[in-house]
Formats: sequence, structure tokens, C-alpha cells
Amino acid sequence: MAASTRVVIPNLGTDEAVEVIEVLVGAGDRVKAEQPLIVLESDKASMEIPSPIAGQIEKLTVAKGDQVKEGDEIGFIVVADAAPNRAKQQAAAPASPDLAKPQPVEQEEATEREDATKQEGRAEEEEVMVNIPDLGTDEAVAIIEVHCKEGQTVAKDDVLIVLESDKASMEIPAPHAGQILSLKCKKGDQVKSGDPLALMLAKRASPAPSPSATPSPVAPAAVGSTAASAPPTPSAATLAQPPAAPTGGVFYAGPAVRRLAREFGVDLRQIRGSGVRGRILKEDVQLYVRGALRRGEAGLPAPPTVDFAQFGKTQSIAMTRMQKTIAQNMRGAWLNIPHVAQFEDADITDLDAWRKEHKAEAEQKGVKLSPVPFLIKALALALRELPQFNVSIRGDELVHKHYYHIGMAVDTPNGLVVPVLRNVDQKSIWTIAAEASALASRARNRSLKREDMQGGCITLSNLGNLGGTQFTPIINPPEVAILGASKMVYRPVYTDGKFVPRLILPLALSYDHRAVNGVDGAKFTSFIARVLRDVSQLTA
Repeated sequence: MAASTRVVIPNLGTDEAVEVIEVLVGAGDRVKAEQPLIVLESDKASMEIPSPIAGQIEKLTVAKGDQVKEGDEIGFIVVADAAPNRAKQQAAAPASPDLAKPQPVEQEEATEREDATKQEGRAEEEEVMVNIPDLGTDEAVAIIEVHCKEGQTVAKDDVLIVLESDKASMEIPAPHAGQILSLKCKKGDQVKSGDPLALMLAKRASPAPSPSATPSPVAPAAVGSTAASAPPTPSAATLAQPPAAPTGGVFYAGPAVRRLAREFGVDLRQIRGSGVRGRILKEDVQLYVRGALRRGEAGLPAPPTVDFAQFGKTQSIAMTRMQKTIAQNMRGAWLNIPHVAQFEDADITDLDAWRKEHKAEAEQKGVKLSPVPFLIKALALALRELPQFNVSIRGDELVHKHYYHIGMAVDTPNGLVVPVLRNVDQKSIWTIAAEASALASRARNRSLKREDMQGGCITLSNLGNLGGTQFTPIINPPEVAILGASKMVYRPVYTDGKFVPRLILPLALSYDHRAVNGVDGAKFTSFIARVLRDVSQLTA
């Protein structure tokens, strides 16, 4: 009788128990070495546990939902050279009603790459031009990463390039397994749907044998599912409507796919997988997000369509490209960022007196000393004092910045733009005032360059010259905070036993609660008010 090998949980890098979220094989299944057996998930990540050997699953001792640690038993595997003996014994056994039951599928639930490669079947090589797929937009998008090179062999669904638009980044996978003969684009190129990406020597799948010639084994249905076969690949037409959740809420997805779904805020139970046994691939998530954007943000119902002409005279004017981009960015920021607002009143009486005192000097220098340069300088000092605001969220990381570039929202006839003043902490009030004025003029003249609007750490939105008492600005991602300034007004302030008139500037800070705590938000606005009250800290 063949000996069994005991399989245990390997070193996980933690002493804490983690949850089994998927069991990918069952008793009787044949597996390859390194084929995933189960998937674990901790607070930080999900992880597939591979088989240490090739063979046949004799017994599993874990189930979905179990909490396991390093060294815990997963099950027993009969090694590969012993498995054929069992197969011969089963073949020699007399026929019985049990043979009508579905048999285990050899090597099912292998890694996503192996599954995708197996689907290519018996291959014939041919040259195939790979084009950029439908991106859901007619606008050009930038290639920000290239993950392949000429001469490289890739598997189906390997990432070839990464694109980035105003809304999101997207990985473009290989539609076939094969060799990259030549690349038709490079990092930094602007591409559209249908543009050539690469010429491949692809493995074309030959027609599958007819059912009458070779009976195909029936894959067992996933636990909780009534269907035995994998759902078809979702099409663009299908994605135009919200897909039904898989029966019983069962889904299969690897760690990379789960991470991508978390970044997009997608519930994987709403996606039909196109991989083997309905396994969800990255491409499925991307297609789902694209369809969700078309029908209205990720699962949210689209706004009602109203014929306003029935109520009176109307005129429809197409939005400009800038207006559409601003609208998309604002909608994405509001939906994806948990905004918190913190309010503060800053006493700028002494600051205003300093401005008036230096009015003649400002005129000689050709600059206008509004409160804006002082606010910009105050923001740079606040970021240096409270560096937790000088970050951006990238996946599961906080990127800390060691520079102080301040964005300044400027209203133009074509929409709102945010040029960036660089290294503000190293500049005087006079220099900041001159640069802010020049950037605002260039913004209104539409002469800003792309790099003029990149790299900001925090943004200032000043509505003081328009009136209003308070407002809550929307964060400009990938920043994690924005400061809004309203109209300054004289108010009576009780000081030394009497009321005296003081010039007050209302401030509102919106910040990303994923990166910044409420206590820090209060500290930030208090610091801003303190340095605005003591003008010497800004003019030194």
C-alpha cells in the first residue's frame, strides 16, 4: 500500500491564526507540485498554499472558515508514482452504478497561469497582432508601465502593459500564450482602443475533439453552487447590465485579483469568473469596473433620465473635455475618499496690518499681497510640522513625501485647474506672491504645462473674494487634504475684559480619514491659525 505524505501549513511570517477562505481541491483530486491547495487570508493579504509534491489528494483535514497557524495539518497526498496503481485498480474493478457519478478532474484548480495556458489546447503557432482592447473611451491614455520585452515568452493573461487615464490605471493582459516578436509601443506613449500593442508568435488552440470521440469528465460543482460548468466570459454587452451574483455566493480568486478588487471597491461575489471552474481573473474585474462606470458608479443606480423640454425651453451644450475630466475626478474623489471636515477661525488682524504696511513695497516689486501667499506658506510649514498630512495612499502603502509643493485652485473660463508651487518652504512671501500670480495668469490663458499641475502635496482653495461663510472642499487626489478659505470679516472678540474688533478668516480643512486621524485634523487647523496670527513666522 502506497505511503501518504502529510501536508502542513508552511511558515506564514506570523504567529497569529489566519482564516482559510478557499479550499481549491477535494479528496481524490490529482495535483501538481506547487499547485494551490487552499487560500488563506490575514488582515494584510491573501496567500495561496501550494502542494509540496505531485500526487493524489487522499484526505483533507481543513475546511473553509477554519483558523490555522504554521505547522497545522492540511491533509494527506499519495505521491505521484503511487497514484497510477490506484488508477489501475479502479480500471480493473467491475462496473457499478457509482461510475455514473462525476469523477475528479485531473489537475483542476491549478494556478491561474497554468489554467489559462492549458486552455490553449494543442497549439499551432501563428503570428498575431495584439491590439489595445476597448477602453470604454475615445480619448488617448498613457502607457505608464511595460512588463514585457521582445523575445520574451508569456502565458495567457500575463500583464503586458499598464495604462493610466484621468480615472484609473488598467493592466492589459496577453490574450494568447506565446512569444513577443516585436513591441509596437513604449512607456510614455499615448494609445487608444484598437491601437497595435505587440506582434506575437501565438499558440492557436486547435478544435476540441467531439464529445462522441472522447468523453470529457464532468467538473464537480463548487460548494453551494447548482451549476457544474464554468460561466462564460463576460462580454461588454453583458457588463452594461448589473450581473447576477454567483449562486450561493461562492467564488474563486487569487491574491492578486482580491487585491485589485479591494482597490476598486468591487464585491467579487458580483462577478462571473471566466477562468477554469469560474475562477475570477484580473481581466474579469477590469471588465466589471468598466461596465460599472458605463452604467453609473460601481453598483450605484444611474441617475434618472429626464426630458426637461416638457417643462419649458431648454438648450443642451456639450461639456468640454476639461469639464468632463473635472467632473469625473470630483465624482471619483467623493466616492472613493472618506472625507472629514475640520473648521477653524484664524485671527489675521496683524497679518492684514502687515500687508497694508508693505503695500508700497509690494507695488514696487510688482506683486499683490493678498492672503493667498500667506496661506500657501502656512500650509508648507504645517506639512513640515505634521508630516502625516504630507502623504499619498498607494495600494496598501503610505508614501511619505519629503518636499513641500502646494497646489492652488484657480477658477478659469474653462473650469477649475490646480497649478503647483514647488518647494514653498524655501521661498519668501514675495517670491510666493509673484509665482502664484504668474501661475494664475497662465492658468486663465490656458498656457500651463502638464508638469505645472503635478506633484502637489496639499491644495488651497480660496473663495474669500467671492463671499460665503464656510464650505467643504473636495480633496484633490492623490493628496489627502485640502484647505478652504472663506471671506474674511471683522468680528467682536472678547479680550482683556472687553470686546475688540478682530479680522477673522474662516478656514475649512477636508482630509482623507484613511490616512489622517481626527486629532491630527484639529492639530493641523490649529497650527495654521497660530502661524497666521503671528505674521513673523511667515515673513522671516
